[in-house]
Amino acid sequence: MRFASVCIVRSDNGFNVHQRPYIDRLKPLSSDASFVLLRQYRAQLSWLIHSRPDVCVGASKQAQVTENSFNISHVEKYNTTIRYLQDTRHLSLRISKLYPESLHVSTYTDALFSTNSDHSSQLDMLFTGKCDFIVEQ
Repeated sequence: MRFASVCIVRSDNGFNVHQRPYIDRLKPLSSDASFVLLRQYRAQLSWLIHSRPDVCVGASKQAQVTENSFNISHVEKYNTTIRYLQDTRHLSLRISKLYPESLHVSTYTDALFSTNSDHSSQLDMLFTGKCDFIVEQ
């Protein structure tokens, strides 16, 4: 099944979520890209966190770049993230089937207290039964 560039593949043990076709369409920026262009392209990274939690920090860092703080290193970091995604496009998020007899709730938190450049804090939580975040498929 495919919805809004998120592919869901069922198996006997649950399902895998990936965005390979979306990753295949991503292009690096030229080294002289402007802030306006980076701002347009960085939204692509945010969309990928649905199936690739390993790029959450990179997407978060790109979202913090302002016109005043922008420099060429931000374009280089964006391009590094795009190359990483293309090199690891075979990875997916595996969500295992839940069995009532072994059901338990796991909570994963991602506290980003020091990664924000202004030292503000944010907290994300994910409640799930069994989830192997990044697996080769």
